Amino acid sequence: MRLWIEQFEGRIVPATITWDATDHPTGGSWDAGVNWIGGVAPGANDDAVINLTSAGNVSLAPGVTDSVKSVTTNSNTTFSVNNGSLTLGTDQSTFGGVVTIPANGSLIVGTGSKFAIADNVAVAVNGTLTANNPASFIAQHNSGGSTDSITVNTGGTFAATNTNFTTTGSGTSLVQVKSGGRLTATGSTFGWSVAWDDGAILGATDVTNNAFDGTVYVQPAYVPLLANNTSFQDVDLNSGSSIGATPLDLPVLGGSSTLQRYVIPSLTGYNGTYSPFTIAAGATVTIDKNTSVVIPDTGYTGSVVVNGTLTVTDPASFVAQFTVDHGDTDSIVVDSGGTLAVAGTDFTTTGSEASTGTSLVQVKSGGRLMATGSTFGWSVAWDDGAILGATDVTGNAFDGTVYVQPAYVPLLANNTSFQDVDLNSGSSIGATPLDLPVLGGSSTLQRYVIPSLTGYNGTYSPFTIAAGATVTIDKNTSVVIPDTGYTGSVVVNGTLTVTDPASFVAQFTVDHGDTDSIVVDSGGTLAVAGTDFTTTGSEASTGTSLVQVKSGGRLTATGSTFGWSVAWDDGAILGATDVTNNAFDGTVYVQPAYIPLLANNTSFQDIDLNSGSSIGATPLDLPVLGGSSTLQRYVIPSLTGYNGTYSPFTIAAGATVTIDKNTSVVIPDTGYTGSVVVNGTLTVTDPASFVAQFTVDHGDTDSIVVDSGGTLAVAGTDFATTGSQASTGTSFIQVKSGGR
Repeated sequence: MRLWIEQFEGRIVPATITWDATDHPTGGSWDAGVNWIGGVAPGANDDAVINLTSAGNVSLAPGVTDSVKSVTTNSNTTFSVNNGSLTLGTDQSTFGGVVTIPANGSLIVGTGSKFAIADNVAVAVNGTLTANNPASFIAQHNSGGSTDSITVNTGGTFAATNTNFTTTGSGTSLVQVKSGGRLTATGSTFGWSVAWDDGAILGATDVTNNAFDGTVYVQPAYVPLLANNTSFQDVDLNSGSSIGATPLDLPVLGGSSTLQRYVIPSLTGYNGTYSPFTIAAGATVTIDKNTSVVIPDTGYTGSVVVNGTLTVTDPASFVAQFTVDHGDTDSIVVDSGGTLAVAGTDFTTTGSEASTGTSLVQVKSGGRLMATGSTFGWSVAWDDGAILGATDVTGNAFDGTVYVQPAYVPLLANNTSFQDVDLNSGSSIGATPLDLPVLGGSSTLQRYVIPSLTGYNGTYSPFTIAAGATVTIDKNTSVVIPDTGYTGSVVVNGTLTVTDPASFVAQFTVDHGDTDSIVVDSGGTLAVAGTDFTTTGSEASTGTSLVQVKSGGRLTATGSTFGWSVAWDDGAILGATDVTNNAFDGTVYVQPAYIPLLANNTSFQDIDLNSGSSIGATPLDLPVLGGSSTLQRYVIPSLTGYNGTYSPFTIAAGATVTIDKNTSVVIPDTGYTGSVVVNGTLTVTDPASFVAQFTVDHGDTDSIVVDSGGTLAVAGTDFATTGSQASTGTSFIQVKSGGR
């Protein structure tokens, strides 16, 4: 019998090859067999497992071309291709630590291969990362808030064909192409975000036929290069890049992109720094029809700044989004030389914190807004000097506040609806008569608001109608003077006419102690008919609402209701028929000689008699005013007028004053020792009353002093003392030597 050895055919048995972490705890060369348990480096049919016990690096030998079925590493392990090449096979590779592909290095994710990265793992591509058809990348987020990323650095290239990018768990999954890096992709589905930083390389055919199901971050000039893909979600436009002279279209991207939106976060790129999105002078950007643009709250006062031209095509939408309580302002600012032209565009505000943010289109001096058929759920502000032509703004609904100089109001007439129209105070109202009508055919809620500011976020300035100027408030118009922390006022040096019916509302919502007033200065005239003056707001009790007619000013009023106080200063003009058929539900301040001129009105409350004016030789009657004025009282505060200085109320020698029957006279505590001084004759008719009123602990003396030559004649008159501090004050009649 002869013995021999028969050689069988060659076999390669698949195996799991494990790194020898005992002898090589901080890594070493992939290609050195001594570093692996069993003394053999893994091959094309092997699954390699590397679990370093200390932080370290496992790298391919330079210039070597290797293949492996799969690689699994832990978080201590940084895996580097070095300047070699590694092809991953069909099993899933899972990297728990950093992966680096240096320049001249190559990592190939082979056909059918799965490339998974664990929590907070970064893949840095300085060489070439290739994903062959088909392949997949999986971002595994086992702890919330992690970021798994592939970063293509300068000189690096990531080429993906028919590759799926998916995510498990909750976190951020990202492909980021930095300046000088390049991504080419076709037929792939990106469930991760993809960010092209400014300076990233993107050719016309680099990215085609892909579905982008995560957010895309890109400089605006690159948008046309993404047109040949199938679908998108949010496309965030980097703010830091320049939009040059070449016209730029921003269309709806992807044939099935019904959910695609452009987002303008006012950042220079992914995780970038704050920078407004600026369309430079001479540049043109067009938002194509059916496009939606979102300005989110990012913790900044995010804005689009238009120095060139921004055109928005019908139909389209802008959405200001507020999800965090930052108090942000999401705005489009049209600067000098810039034009915003919108057609059929909806401006809306969304988010759980929408009530804390401001959404605004602001047209600055020299800027221009042209709009037709649009709905502005944002505020719109034309600063003084903004350009507004007769046909620039037509057929729009303004559902937010409009800020505008008064002279521009007629140019807004051809729109459908308004809410509040805030009138800038700083602009001049010239000699051309100005009408302020109800704006918009369906504007039942439209009001004019006079905040005493020079414009949106402006400085304090009274709303002034200059000498010679004429402003008419048309019928059915409502005017509001809000509390803004200033003593807001309308100052009339020319003529302000208010047409029946109309209303003025003093609004107090903050405890400022404001005075909302219309002041008629010398030479000015306020003419009102059928007008209601009311006060509203949770802090109405802390504010003062007032019509004040100064010396040389004039108020004419008929059929109106004054819920505000009305003050005629000494020297104010008041004719016999100037003020008729009105209800005065607030305090009236007036010189005593004007009382007869108020007789033809329907009702009064308190009438404060100015002390500084002279009561002459003509006998003066003080009757109950107003047919229904059961609550009407005369008040003698010992002041020269509204907010005046202390002066006793004096009936001069030879003068005669008669308090008619059923009349009540009050002497209040005002911090002065208030008094009536009688040097002439004061007659009080049965029945009548005098009340000394003490509500503050001043220690006041409320008195009637009859001086030498004076006479006080009373019949059926009650002299009473009232008020919570009555015990601290003194009320008396003193008849001095020669008095009676």
